[in-house]
Amino acid sequence: MADFVLNVADDLTSINLHEIFASVSYAQLYDVTPDQAVQLLAQVGIIGGVAYDISEGVDSAVILETDIGGLALCGEGISFSNADVPTGGTVTSFINLGSTGVQSYFYYINVSAVALYNAMATVSTADDAAIFAQAFSGNDYFTLSRGADKANGMNGNDVMNGMGGADTLIGGAGSDRIIGGAGRDLMTGGTGADRFVFTTTGQTGTSATSADRITDFTHGVDRIDLHAIDASTVLSGEDAFTFIGAAAFGTTGKGEIRFEHVDAAGTASDFTLVYLDTDADTAAEAVIRLNGLVTLTAADFVL
Repeated sequence: MADFVLNVADDLTSINLHEIFASVSYAQLYDVTPDQAVQLLAQVGIIGGVAYDISEGVDSAVILETDIGGLALCGEGISFSNADVPTGGTVTSFINLGSTGVQSYFYYINVSAVALYNAMATVSTADDAAIFAQAFSGNDYFTLSRGADKANGMNGNDVMNGMGGADTLIGGAGSDRIIGGAGRDLMTGGTGADRFVFTTTGQTGTSATSADRITDFTHGVDRIDLHAIDASTVLSGEDAFTFIGAAAFGTTGKGEIRFEHVDAAGTASDFTLVYLDTDADTAAEAVIRLNGLVTLTAADFVL
C-alpha cells in the first residue's frame, strides 16, 4: 500500500522523471536508520521542520540537489557503483522538494533503485509509467493539493481525496473510494465497484454546468455516498436523504434526492442529473452530473 501526498497542484498522469534527473546538480548516499533519515532530511532542508513518516526498515537515503530544490530517496540496501550509478536496493520513500517547500511525497512504495534510476535517466516516459504502475499497484491512499490536480490510482482498491480545486481523479482497476472535495471535479471510477463520496453539499455545484461529474457511473455496481451529509437543514437531528426517483421535490423540509435524464437518448451529450434538496423549497441545493442516461434506484446511494 502506497501513501501519496501532494502539496502543490500537479498532473500525476504525465510526470516525466527525466526532467527531475536532468536538473540534479549533486547526489550523496548515506547509510542511515529511519530516525537518522528524518534527522538527515531536516539537516539538508528536505523536511523543513515537518515530521514525515519514514517507512520502517530504511537503512539508506540518497539526497539529490536540483536546480529548484531537492529529492530524498529513502530505502533498503541502496548501493552505487564508482560511477554513481545504482547497483541495487529498494526505494520505499520518495520526497520531492521544490522552490516553495515539500511538493510531494510517497511512502510505503516498493520500487527497484536501479529501475527508478533507469527511468530517470531516459527521455522516454514509457518506463516512468511502469514505475508508477508498480508503485501504485496495491490499495493506495492519495491526498492531493487544494489546486487542480490529476491523478490515476491504477490498480488496487484506492482512496483518492482531491481536497480542493477542479481535480481529475481516475480510480483505475479495483473498488475505489473517490472524494472530489471542493471544486468542480471530474471523477472516473474505472473497473470495480466504486464509491463516489460527498461529505457536504458544497463539494459539488448547483447546476449542470457547475456540478461535479462522474464519467462512468454503473447502476447496480457503483454507489454515490451521501451518508455524511445532514439531509435536512430544517428538521432537527442528523437526517438521511429519501430517494424519490424522478418525482418532484416536496416542501416538508425532509431531505430528498431525485434524478432526471437530459438530452435525447443515443446522443453523445446524454447525461443524468442527481438533485439534492435539503430544505423546504423545491430547488436543489446540490447537483451531481453523470455521463449517459442512468436509471437510478435508492440502492445506488449510501443515504
